[in-house]
Amino acid sequence: GLGVGLGPPFQFPARMEVDPISGVAYVVDAVADSVFAVDPVTRDRTIVSGTNGGPVGTGPAFDRPVAAALDGPNTLIVCDRNLRALFAVDLASGARTIIAGDPNGVNIGTGPEVNSSHLVVIPGGDIVMDNDFEGVLIRVDRSTGNRTVISGQGVGSGPPLLSPRYGVAISDSSSVYLGESSFAGILRVNLATGDREIVTDPTTVGTGGGYGSIQAIYALPGYIPPHLLVFADGFESGDTNAWSSVVP
Repeated sequence: GLGVGLGPPFQFPARMEVDPISGVAYVVDAVADSVFAVDPVTRDRTIVSGTNGGPVGTGPAFDRPVAAALDGPNTLIVCDRNLRALFAVDLASGARTIIAGDPNGVNIGTGPEVNSSHLVVIPGGDIVMDNDFEGVLIRVDRSTGNRTVISGQGVGSGPPLLSPRYGVAISDSSSVYLGESSFAGILRVNLATGDREIVTDPTTVGTGGGYGSIQAIYALPGYIPPHLLVFADGFESGDTNAWSSVVP
């Protein structure tokens, strides 16, 4: 974008996922209703699924995709805010298949509403996503679409989930890391029990500058103990966006 690379322009890029092998970045655009692929060398942009500039791929059209997570090298899981649905997108063909939610009154799976701004695919293929409107963390059964609250609203102990909407990341099979905007900190959530503990916040846990608002969390592969890469605005009381590294 902004004159770098060729191809259709972004309109409102909402989330980016990078293939760790190829380096290709997949970007979901909430206004273009499309998934873009960005070449890591040329920075050229190609629509791999969606309707911007003509349909690419078969299946139901997006209607404000806002979150995404890679599921292996060939599939992108996408959450559509307006449709209240999770899509599995075939990155080779662009084909879109709804795997969970209630799009247009057609129920796929049962449980809480699909309304997520961040999600992650955990070992085994299930999906964990936030729901900041209900203050919960939800696990989605990939095979059935059924959705279960795994933390929040009486499930698990620890600090309450008041507005869990700034990033979900996983570094092992037992827990996920979740941004909590009510105190600009990061929680570790046990996937088995739903228990929550603060791993860093501006005042009580950890050192370094505080966050104004956490925008995204990524778990860096290969680190023991795990390392998180956090994108936030207002870092250390400044006015600009910045990256920060966190060791929980």
